[in-house]
Amino acid sequence: MKKIKILIVCGGVLDRGGISSYLMNYYRNIDKSELIFDFIVQGYSECLFINEINNGGGKLFQIPNKSRNLYQHLRKLYSIMKNGNYDIVHAHADAGNGLILKIAKIANIRVRISHSHSTNFYTKSKIKIILNKLQKKMIIHNATDLWGCSQAACKWLYGKKNSTIIRNAIETNRFDYSYDKYEQIKQSLCIENKKTICQVGHFSHIKNQMFTIKIIEKLETENINFKFYFIGEGDMEELNKVKEYVLNNKIRNVIFLGSRDDVPTLFQGMDLLVMPSLFEGFPVTLVEAQASGLKCIVSNSITKEVKIVDELIEFLPITDESISLWVKTIVNSFDYERISRIEKVKEMNYDIKIEAQKLKEKYISVISGVCNE
Repeated sequence: MKKIKILIVCGGVLDRGGISSYLMNYYRNIDKSELIFDFIVQGYSECLFINEINNGGGKLFQIPNKSRNLYQHLRKLYSIMKNGNYDIVHAHADAGNGLILKIAKIANIRVRISHSHSTNFYTKSKIKIILNKLQKKMIIHNATDLWGCSQAACKWLYGKKNSTIIRNAIETNRFDYSYDKYEQIKQSLCIENKKTICQVGHFSHIKNQMFTIKIIEKLETENINFKFYFIGEGDMEELNKVKEYVLNNKIRNVIFLGSRDDVPTLFQGMDLLVMPSLFEGFPVTLVEAQASGLKCIVSNSITKEVKIVDELIEFLPITDESISLWVKTIVNSFDYERISRIEKVKEMNYDIKIEAQKLKEKYISVISGVCNE
């Protein structure tokens, strides 16, 4: 039987961000006996997962960033699609899916999947927002299938059109919490007697780390012995702005851990996670945190669908007036029973082993649909 050949088109690079985590979680766990996956990324920075992709039978193509060289971007995108004998193009660039799938249609690829991972535009540029809105309108005319990570993400990108939810599933067993692990991580970080709080994600205006810093600044006035860990890198301008503020204002309890591949281990030693994002489609980090039984205090701009374990998620507003509320909630949230929640996460259909099999069946189903037309 001929394998189904699928081209995954990313809106950026493959790193340790949310969309990359989604893609690699599925790539590692999906049965590839009937599927071949190739990837396109934008830009020429080193890909963390190139060997893993190659070992799984796939190829990684790097093309110029659309914003830097549109002509070369489109030329290489078309060439790869036209010459690759692909059965499916699966686009993961949100509004940018419109242009990607237009090229796929010109290249005569029969199945063209748009995947929504967000609930808003990532850029603050008015010109880019206008261009993204134009691309967004192109999706319905060029996609054969509309997928997304949540109902909110689908509604934002597709309106009232019928769409399919593909869950941001995780390797649940990697997040199985135990008190022994908790103590071990505390000891390794030399923080046995401190409360630990973290925020995981790229530094960007969307992740709202400057709001977090204001919370920490006020939290330092409370009688709490704590350390706050930022996990992630991202936009260097945003990262440097946060670091400069910390230095200039003598904020003592902040540690920048950078990009890490041991987040499941670090979660074991945390007491709370905060996420004051301006918006999110469906953050994988919150699925992982809940699986490990970690209490999460998050912005009320994040889709409520992410509440898998009711008692572990609390939504708060993200205004300057609400900073005191965040601090009060953090102080009152340390005293909770921390237990593993992986069984609950599995029950709610976020286990990657099962969801990867469902995704394989969906790929086969959409191919069968066009073959029977």
